[in-house]
Amino acid sequence: MIIFQAKHRSCPGLIGTEQVYDSEGVCFHWRVVQLHLKFTVKFCNLLHVFCVSKGEWAGEIGRERMIINQRVLKRINWSVFFTLIFAGCILAILVLMDVNSAAQSFDSDQSRIEFRWSSIHAIFAVIMILLSVLLGLGWKRLFPFNVPVALIIAGLWYTLFFLTFTVGWVRAAGFIGLVAAGSAGILLIAGYTIYFVKKKVERSSVVK
Repeated sequence: MIIFQAKHRSCPGLIGTEQVYDSEGVCFHWRVVQLHLKFTVKFCNLLHVFCVSKGEWAGEIGRERMIINQRVLKRINWSVFFTLIFAGCILAILVLMDVNSAAQSFDSDQSRIEFRWSSIHAIFAVIMILLSVLLGLGWKRLFPFNVPVALIIAGLWYTLFFLTFTVGWVRAAGFIGLVAAGSAGILLIAGYTIYFVKKKVERSSVVK
């Protein structure tokens, strides 16, 4: 850059051409080179700013899509969860009311409300407590599989409730709740697994 700023008369120029100087005494050819370099630097700076801005926009778009996907997955999870919990509560209330109303009938010996607790119930309860604690500890890490797993565990608790407080055919309501919650949880897990595998394949194909 010192060469460009120096005012001197030594200017090689192009062979066979006449040397032309401007008012500041700088060779015309050096002035053209200076302008060309300045233009190149400015263009590179603009290109750099554009690339950085484009990268930031892409990052923001990616983060926004991730946030939207998380919101959609949370909405699906909790919609299914609360729907099944509500349906299970309604089923339990109806079944228990029906059993209570039929307590004096001939069917009372086959199905009734009665507290039962044995070593099997205790082992079952301990296992359920351990599963619930493990789920709570890894709740955020398991997303979005946390709620489907919670559904399956809730179905097991539902079954334990009927096994503990009822006797007879009415216990089948607990197994119905387990099948419903377990099926929903397994379907959600399978759907999310397929979704994430598909996304991973798409990203790998784009990189290639």
